[in-house]
Amino acid sequence: MDEVHVRLSGWQGPILCVATVLMLLPIANVVSADEPSTAASESENQLWKQMLDGGLITQEQYEQALKTGGLGPIGEGRSENPLVGRRARTERRVLRYEKRREKIRRNLGALAKRLREKQTRELDEAHRKARALGISIRETFANGGGALLVRFEDGKPPEYLVTDNVNAAKTISTDQIQSGATNGFSLDGSCVTIGIWDVGTVRSTHQEFDSRAHIRENITNESDHATGVAGTLAAGGTNGQAKGMAFACSVDSYYLNLDVSEMASAASNGLHVSNHSYSRRCGWDCSQSIWYWRGWTYLSQDEDYNFGRYDDVSRAQDEVVAEALYYLPVFSASNNRSEGPTNQPVPHYSMGSGLGGLRHEQHNGARFGWGEQRF
Repeated sequence: MDEVHVRLSGWQGPILCVATVLMLLPIANVVSADEPSTAASESENQLWKQMLDGGLITQEQYEQALKTGGLGPIGEGRSENPLVGRRARTERRVLRYEKRREKIRRNLGALAKRLREKQTRELDEAHRKARALGISIRETFANGGGALLVRFEDGKPPEYLVTDNVNAAKTISTDQIQSGATNGFSLDGSCVTIGIWDVGTVRSTHQEFDSRAHIRENITNESDHATGVAGTLAAGGTNGQAKGMAFACSVDSYYLNLDVSEMASAASNGLHVSNHSYSRRCGWDCSQSIWYWRGWTYLSQDEDYNFGRYDDVSRAQDEVVAEALYYLPVFSASNNRSEGPTNQPVPHYSMGSGLGGLRHEQHNGARFGWGEQRF
């Protein structure tokens, strides 16, 4: 793990997100340790009683302390509240916390604006080049997933984000902390919102969401993959076999083409956890029984440099996480293990680059030999 945010194997992406949410649930309705309350606590009330019993304060002062949380002078010549500074210190801590939150919001807002401008430029350039070369901008898979072109740098192969598999998650035993379990936690995800970025938007009208799914985009390009992820996390259990892990939580659905900038914006508005069941398309890929090598053959014939690559996108994600102290995005690490052809050499296509410019190359079956075929 070389990044601040969390990455697990592809099928575990939604699972860890839910586990994180459920761990956060016990504090969802409790004041944070960084958000001190001005209300008198039970321990303070006990202290007032001890002071009364010890003769340090009068009955009148004791009754006022229970009502107001403090004393202050009562009548002429009365002693001041021995804890008069406690409330002031609490108020100062609250003020410092609010100032820090406001600074975080401003910083995240500026970061979101900068990242959005950068991602928009890259997206526009990628689409322009894709149209000129006649390659796909968006792909839809038979299993409901898909791929989306997000960047196309000069002389390099196009970069796609591709959805990863969604699997059930009984292995983490979330049912043991849901309502009805014997351990007494009774967690259901209420008062928690999960952000979901995907190749399309969640079908918000699905019976399992009961108005808890919200589309945060100007487009409504519904995706079976996004809806499946949302169901794994938040399905209400209208169909008992489809009950999600945090089955009473709300879902905010986003389109992934501007994901990092939107993450910063959402975090500045109070989002605490999000799920990203997609990753960069790397290595071997098979579509309609045709093999593709997604690596950059001009750089290497036998290794895709994108595996484990820390680039400016990774850095931008870390910038968001470092600035948003209370935000946790959970990313898939993709499904690339054992996805190549069983035997090699195998006829396949790859994207190469040379003096003639970017092109698709059709390999003739020899491991490193190819004949060029332009598209």
